[in-house]
Amino acid sequence: MELTATQVPFGQLVATTIMMVPMISVIDRPWRLPVPGLAVMVSILALAIVSTALAYWFFSASTHLPER
Repeated sequence: MELTATQVPFGQLVATTIMMVPMISVIDRPWRLPVPGLAVMVSILALAIVSTALAYWFFSASTHLPER
Protein backbone atom coordinates (compact mmCIF):
# COMPACT_ATOMS: atom_id res chain seq x y z
CA MET A 1 0.00 0.00 0.00
CA GLU A 2 1.46 3.34 -1.08
CA LEU A 3 0.91 6.18 1.38
CA THR A 4 1.81 9.81 0.84
CA ALA A 5 3.86 11.85 3.27
CA THR A 6 0.73 13.55 4.61
CA GLN A 7 -1.41 10.42 4.99
CA VAL A 8 0.91 8.78 7.53
CA PRO A 9 0.91 11.59 10.14
CA PHE A 10 -2.83 12.13 9.57
CA GLY A 11 -3.48 8.47 10.34
CA GLN A 12 -1.30 8.65 13.45
CA LEU A 13 -3.18 11.69 14.76
CA VAL A 14 -6.59 10.14 14.10
CA ALA A 15 -5.62 6.85 15.75
CA THR A 16 -4.16 8.62 18.80
CA THR A 17 -7.26 10.78 19.16
CA ILE A 18 -9.53 7.74 19.01
CA MET A 19 -7.44 6.01 21.69
CA MET A 20 -7.15 9.05 23.99
CA VAL A 21 -10.76 10.32 24.04
CA PRO A 22 -12.10 7.50 26.26
CA MET A 23 -9.17 7.79 28.66
CA ILE A 24 -9.49 11.57 28.94
CA SER A 25 -13.24 11.26 29.46
CA VAL A 26 -12.72 8.87 32.38
CA ILE A 27 -9.72 10.59 33.98
CA ASP A 28 -10.40 14.32 33.57
CA ARG A 29 -14.19 14.42 33.22
CA PRO A 30 -14.02 17.53 30.99
CA TRP A 31 -17.75 18.23 31.32
CA ARG A 32 -17.16 19.07 35.02
CA LEU A 33 -14.34 21.58 34.38
CA PRO A 34 -15.11 25.30 34.18
CA VAL A 35 -15.30 26.85 30.70
CA PRO A 36 -12.21 28.98 29.93
CA GLY A 37 -12.72 32.71 29.42
CA LEU A 38 -12.84 34.46 26.07
CA ALA A 39 -9.28 35.80 26.45
CA VAL A 40 -7.95 32.27 26.95
CA MET A 41 -9.77 30.91 23.90
CA VAL A 42 -8.63 33.81 21.70
CA SER A 43 -5.04 33.36 22.89
CA ILE A 44 -5.08 29.64 22.09
CA LEU A 45 -6.60 30.29 18.66
CA ALA A 46 -4.00 32.98 17.89
CA LEU A 47 -1.17 30.70 19.02
CA ALA A 48 -2.49 27.89 16.81
CA ILE A 49 -2.81 30.14 13.77
CA VAL A 50 0.65 31.68 14.17
CA SER A 51 2.29 28.30 14.83
CA THR A 52 0.61 26.73 11.80
CA ALA A 53 1.59 29.66 9.58
CA LEU A 54 5.22 29.40 10.71
CA ALA A 55 5.25 25.65 10.14
CA TYR A 56 3.90 26.07 6.60
CA TRP A 57 6.42 28.82 5.94
CA PHE A 58 9.36 26.70 7.18
CA PHE A 59 8.14 23.68 5.22
CA SER A 60 7.70 25.72 2.07
CA ALA A 61 11.11 27.32 2.43
CA SER A 62 12.80 23.97 3.03
CA THR A 63 11.20 22.28 0.02
CA HIS A 64 12.14 25.07 -2.38
CA LEU A 65 15.82 25.30 -1.56
CA PRO A 66 18.12 25.64 -4.55
CA GLU A 67 20.07 22.50 -5.39
CA ARG A 68 23.83 22.56 -4.94
